Amino acid sequence: MSSDMISIILTFTGLTGVFLFFKIEKVTQILLGDGQSVLDRERNGQLLEKKYWKRLRDAISRKNIYGVYEGLLRITIKEIETIKKPKETGYSKRVLKFFEKTKKILCCLKFFLSIIVILSIGIISNILTYDQKSNQWIKGIPKPEVILIILFTLVTALAVLYSI
Repeated sequence: MSSDMISIILTFTGLTGVFLFFKIEKVTQILLGDGQSVLDRERNGQLLEKKYWKRLRDAISRKNIYGVYEGLLRITIKEIETIKKPKETGYSKRVLKFFEKTKKILCCLKFFLSIIVILSIGIISNILTYDQKSNQWIKGIPKPEVILIILFTLVTALAVLYSI
């Protein structure tokens, strides 16, 4: 594999990873914005008890999507219990479904980002164990700096995957 091809592959995986990271941030902001709009609508406590309203507010401030989902789920259940025929734009018919679809998109983006990270590890590991001058794979134990770079890449990848 030539160095030009390796550079193209690494550039592509790097740009794809950055693109996915920013998309994940954008989708997260959309989900938190949904939670904020629900919080603003429920200030008077019509469907959400004060205790759960505070939890929802705290989840939004901590940027905890699962806490926002819990608050939205509680409002939806209360809406179904109290209102005989919920509106088409209500929580059960529209808001919760949109939130769940967007959450699935977020999970898919995170999965693709983890694939990009794993591919990058494989590509970098192959690059570091290949000797360009002799066109051969390095046999035996690679140089210490190669081992350090591979370990650094693995630790970084694990940190990224753990944060997902």
